[in-house]
Amino acid sequence: MDAGLLSSSHASIDAVITWVDGGDSRHAEKLGNYLQSIGGTRPQSASATRFHNAGEIDYCVTSILKFAPWVRTIFIVTDNQIPDIVGKLIGTEFEGRVKVVDHKDIFAGYEEFLPTFNSSSILSMLWRIPGLAERFIFFNDDFFLIQPLKPEDFFRDGKVVLRGRWRLLPERMLHNILFGRWIKPFKKKKSFSFWAGQQITARKIGFTKKYFRLPHVPHAWRISTQQKYFSQHPDVLKENIKYRLRAYDQLIGESLAAHLELRNGKAIVDNELFNIQLKPVQQPLWRIRLKLWWADRNPKAVFTCIQSIEMASEKKRKLILNWLGRRVGKLEEKIMRNRYVFFVSAAYCYGIYRPIQELIWQRGEEVAWFFVDGVTPALTEKEHLLENEQTVKAYAPDVVFGAADWVPHYFPGLKVMLFHGMAINKRADANDVHYKIRDWYDLYCTHAEQDTKIFEKLAKQHQNFYVRKTGWPKLDSLIKQKSTSNNASSAVKTLFFASTFSPDITCAPFIADELKRISLEEGWHIIATLHPLMDSNTVNKFRSLAADNFTFLPPEADLYPAMLKADVMLCDTSSIMYEFMFLNKPVVTMNTRNPGPFLTNVTRVEDVFSAIQTVQTNAQQQLLAAQIECKKLNEFNDGNSSARVLDAIEEILSSKLLPSLKPKPLNLIRKLKLRKRLNYWKF
Repeated sequence: MDAGLLSSSHASIDAVITWVDGGDSRHAEKLGNYLQSIGGTRPQSASATRFHNAGEIDYCVTSILKFAPWVRTIFIVTDNQIPDIVGKLIGTEFEGRVKVVDHKDIFAGYEEFLPTFNSSSILSMLWRIPGLAERFIFFNDDFFLIQPLKPEDFFRDGKVVLRGRWRLLPERMLHNILFGRWIKPFKKKKSFSFWAGQQITARKIGFTKKYFRLPHVPHAWRISTQQKYFSQHPDVLKENIKYRLRAYDQLIGESLAAHLELRNGKAIVDNELFNIQLKPVQQPLWRIRLKLWWADRNPKAVFTCIQSIEMASEKKRKLILNWLGRRVGKLEEKIMRNRYVFFVSAAYCYGIYRPIQELIWQRGEEVAWFFVDGVTPALTEKEHLLENEQTVKAYAPDVVFGAADWVPHYFPGLKVMLFHGMAINKRADANDVHYKIRDWYDLYCTHAEQDTKIFEKLAKQHQNFYVRKTGWPKLDSLIKQKSTSNNASSAVKTLFFASTFSPDITCAPFIADELKRISLEEGWHIIATLHPLMDSNTVNKFRSLAADNFTFLPPEADLYPAMLKADVMLCDTSSIMYEFMFLNKPVVTMNTRNPGPFLTNVTRVEDVFSAIQTVQTNAQQQLLAAQIECKKLNEFNDGNSSARVLDAIEEILSSKLLPSLKPKPLNLIRKLKLRKRLNYWKF
C-alpha cells in the first residue's frame, strides 16, 4: 500500500475491536458490585460467556494485520485492561499500529454511565475514539478475516459496503397480520437478540416496513454519520448508554450505522463476500467440519465468526483452534519478515529486480542476490551477495525470483516468475516459448489481460502454479524516471540502438558500420547496447566503435537514462523496443519479426538512416498505434507493479495457498540437466 495513501487522513481506514477479559479480578469485582446494587441476581445479559476471554483477540488482530495490511491503526476498546497481544507487539513494526482505548476516553463527559458492561452502550460511543479515522471497520473480538481483502470491500465510491438482506419487519409479515392476535399469547417473553435488536433499531429511526438484517461480519462505519445523528438526538444517546447491561429496546450500533447510511443513500449492498459462522455449542461436530471444509474451498468465504468457543467441547475447540492457526496463523509468523532471493541468470535481471528490491527495503524485509557462473556480480555496497547454493539454502528464503525460463528447484521458497521481457513472439513460432510451462515456478506475475488469460488457462490445465496480473516491475523505474526527466530539446539528436542475440533475428553484426557512419553525421550521437548473450565477436566490434559520438553500454548498465535521453530507437526484434515505446518515442526496426503500425520497419541497411530521419518529423500515427500496443503488453502505467508483485506473494504466503497446488512432475532428466548446468550435485 502506498505510504502516501496510508498517511492521508482522508484515505485512512482504521479498525476498532471491542474486548473484555471477564477473568480479570478487577473487572469481576466491578461487575459483582453492580449486580449487588440491583439485587444480586445475574440476568442473562450478564452471563459469564458474554465476558469470557478465550484468546480470540490474538487471532482477530493477527488476521487484520495479515489480510488487511492497509488498515492504518487497530484500536482495542476495553475497560482498563490490556490484552496480551499488545505486549507481544512491543519492539516490532506493528507496535504503533495497535492502540488500547479505555472506556473513560470514549465516555468523556458521560462518566456517570460508567462502569458499563453493555456492548450496545459501548458501540454508541465508538465514534468518539480520539484520533480515529473518518472511515473505520468495527470488529467483535470473535470476528476473523481468513482471506486477503481490499479497502474497496468495505468502502467504495464514497459509500460504505454492507452485507446482509432486507427483511420484512415481523408486524408486516402475513401470518402476523392474519393471526397475530391469536399467536401473541404463545410468544416467548421478550429478550435481547441480535436480530430483534436490529428490528428495534430500524423502527426507531423511521423504517416501518422492512429492516436490513446484518450477519455477524466486520462492519464499515463512518464517524460523521454517527456524529451527525447523535448531535441531532442527544437524548437518544443518553437513553442508549444509560443501561449498564444490555436491554431489549436499545439501539444496536451496527444496525444504526447501516440503516443511517441506507437512509442517506450512502450504502452499497454487496454480498459476494460472505461469512462462515460457527456456533460450536449448538452445532454438531459434523456440521462444524463441513463449514470449515467449505471455508477452505470457497475463495469468497473471507470472514468467520466463532461464538462462545470457551463453552465448546474439547474436541470441537481443538478442531476450530487448529483450523484458525492454519488459516490465520500465529502473530509471530506475521512479525517475522520475509526473505527474498534474486536468481540472476543474465545481466538483464538487474533492471527487473531493483525496483522490487527498493520496495522490499521500504517494507523492512530482507533480500539477497545469487548469480550463476558466467554472470559477473555488479552490486552496490548495500546489496547482499550469496556466493553459492549452500549459502542460499542457509539463507532460507521465503521467495525466489526468476526472470528466465528456469530456476533451481532445490532452493527453498515460493518460486516467482517475473519474465525478462514482455509477451511478444520474437520468432512468430506457432508455440510461443513465452507460454511454455517447464514446471519450475509457483507464481507467474503477468503483465496484461492477453498474457494473463493464456497463463490462467495453462494454470487450470497444470494446477501446479498461480497467476496474478501485476504488470512488469522493470517498468516502474522507467515510469518514475520519466516523470522527473527533463525533456528539453537538444541540437544533437540521440539514437538508441539495442539488439537481441539470436543469430537468425539479430541485426547487430551487419548494422554496426552504419551506426558508426551515422555517429559521424553532424548533430547525431549513438548509444548502443547488446543482449547479455550476444556473440563475443559482435560485442568486441561494438566496443571498438566507442568514440565521442558513439557510446557503448554493457548489458548490466541501467539503460533507462539512455532511453530517456534518446530521440529515436533502432532495434530488430528485441522486446526492449516496447519499453522504449512507453516513452512515446518512435522506433525503427531492421528486419523485425513483429511488424506493425506501431513501428517503422526497413529491410536494407541503406534505408535505415532515412527512416530514422522521417520518423523524427512524421510519427504521429505510429506513436498512437504504439500506445495501443503498449497497453496490450503492460496495462499498468502507474509505477506500482513491484507493489502488486509483493502483494500477490503476501496473499499466497499468508493464505497458505501453496499446499493446495498439485505436486509438480518429477522431471528427473530436466532437473539433472539443471544441476549439470550449475554444477551442483548436493542433495
